[in-house]
Amino acid sequence: MVLALCLSACATARQPAPASPYASVPHGVVVTFEKRTLAVHYAPGAESPDASQIAALNVLFAMGDLGRGDVVVIERSPSQLAQARAMALLSGLSREGLVVSLAVSASVSDGELRLQIEHAVATAPDCPNWTKPPGDDFDNTLHSDFGCATAMNLAAMVANPRDLLAGHAMGGVVGDAALVAMHTYRKGKAIDSGSSSAAPGAATFTVTPGASTTQ
Repeated sequence: MVLALCLSACATARQPAPASPYASVPHGVVVTFEKRTLAVHYAPGAESPDASQIAALNVLFAMGDLGRGDVVVIERSPSQLAQARAMALLSGLSREGLVVSLAVSASVSDGELRLQIEHAVATAPDCPNWTKPPGDDFDNTLHSDFGCATAMNLAAMVANPRDLLAGHAMGGVVGDAALVAMHTYRKGKAIDSGSSSAAPGAATFTVTPGASTTQ
C-alpha cells in the first residue's frame, strides 16, 4: 500500500493538448468588389455601338469579368442622341441580369458612353491549404484543407456573388406555367415540342478589358 501511494504521488496528471488552430474550419467564400471604367464608342449619328464594341462586351461576359448582379452606371452627355444610346444599352445589359442606372456627365463626349462597373467576385482566399502535414494525428483534429473543396466549388459556380451577402425578397407565386401541362393532358391535346421559347430580340452584351477599358 505504501508503494502504491508513493507511485500515485509521483504520477503527474495528463496535461490537456494545446488547442489546435485547425479545431474549427475557417475556410469560407469571400466576396470582393472590383471597379473599372469602360468606354463604348459610337459612329457619328448611330444609336447602336459598332460591332467591335458589342463583341468586346460579349467577351467580358464570356470571361466572367462582367456578370449577373454587377452594378453599372451608364454616363452620357446631355444630348438627346446620347439619351437614346444609353436607353438602348441599358435595355441590353438589364436583360443580362445587370443592375443598370443612367447618369449625365459633361465630361463624356458625344461619341461614346462611359460605363462605371462594380463587379462582384467570389473567392476562397485560404484555399487550398496544406500547411498541416498529412499523417497520423493523435489529437484527432481537422486537416488544414478540410472544407476547401466545398468553398472553392461554391465560389466557382455561384451565378451572382452578391447572393452570398444578402438574399432576394420572394416574389409572387405564378402557377400558370405549371398548370399548362395538366390542362393540355385533360383536353387531349398534343404538346408542340418544336416551338421555340427564345425571347425575340434578346441581344447579348459582354465585356472584357480591352484598349478602351481602364481599371
